[in-house]
Amino acid sequence: TLDRSMQGGFEDLAKEIGKIGSRSVPSEPAAGTTGGTPPSGKGATNEPTLTLPADLAKDVARLSDPEAGVRWAAIDALLAKKDARVVPHLIPTLKDEDPFIRRLTATGLGKLEDKRAIWPLFDAMSDSESIVRSAAYRSLVKLTKEFGKSLAFDPDASKEKRKAALKKWKDWLEKRATN
Repeated sequence: TLDRSMQGGFEDLAKEIGKIGSRSVPSEPAAGTTGGTPPSGKGATNEPTLTLPADLAKDVARLSDPEAGVRWAAIDALLAKKDARVVPHLIPTLKDEDPFIRRLTATGLGKLEDKRAIWPLFDAMSDSESIVRSAAYRSLVKLTKEFGKSLAFDPDASKEKRKAALKKWKDWLEKRATN
């Protein structure tokens, strides 16, 4: 109950911050602007970056704002739209300096249920913050449920135990994931 209450409070705060932050964002993004580039490495797509609709492009552009509250509100808005076209733009926010933004992204990527997030979420299970590791693990379990029973992972275990669990996860994923 407390988690739901806190989440509701965070969502209200993010909306208010988003209203403030949206005043500093141009009302119309430049034609053809996507607001970001897809990440490289595991899980990255080789698809060309497509032009996003104006409402998505506006929020994607806010992902690089210097204010954490604006970035939070942008991620929250993008996730609320439930459009998988934003996944390549959200993935880099798994490495944001703010752990709460990383956690929001990790949780949201699981809800979008896009397989392009599998490897980035796996990488996020090595995050320095337990809240991010936990969110990444829950989302990864959700995205890989069709692969069969997922492996265990304790985000609060010692670094050595987490490393051993991640090795098992990596081996398991490499046999099952096609991304």
